[in-house]
Amino acid sequence: PFLNRIYWGRVIKVESSHAFVKLSQRHVGILPREHPFPSLHEGQAILVQVKREAIPDKGTANKGPVLTQKIV
Repeated sequence: PFLNRIYWGRVIKVESSHAFVKLSQRHVGILPREHPFPSLHEGQAILVQVKREAIPDKGTANKGPVLTQKIV
């Protein structure tokens, strides 16, 4: 139900290759680093689009959806 939806999210954690973005109270997505977009910082509000739905994961209820800053 999330695929291609656009959200204002908030960066909650930044890693070397990706960032975790809070989309709602219950949903957090993964945003891979993309060029030419600038570096992100925790607490930053960001516009993102869902590129791939969340998938089931063995250790957690699900992996978050994959996000992109390239809005279409």
